Amino acid sequence: DDGWSAQTAEHVAVLDALLDGTLVPPFDAAKPIPVPGVVLAADPVSPDAVVRPEHLETLARTSPHLQAWAVRGATHRIHGSIATREVFTAAVRGLLVGFP
Repeated sequence: DDGWSAQTAEHVAVLDALLDGTLVPPFDAAKPIPVPGVVLAADPVSPDAVVRPEHLETLARTSPHLQAWAVRGATHRIHGSIATREVFTAAVRGLLVGFP
């Protein structure tokens, strides 16, 4: 299936840049996010962590409506890992509780 192959190639390219340290951050942590949200970051020791501790510190200052933290033992695929699924689910449910 060509769609799957193209999507896989795109993911591999992103992971290559992440792992070799050439990835340009996909967001600007200094730009305020004015709405409630949750940012779950991979464990900083994970080689595929995109959001770094300094990003979380900046988000804490610029976006007080966000809950943002690194999940110990998590990889970039926090949402897809059985090991971190409970943390991910609890964070999403916690966010949704705040909405009418």
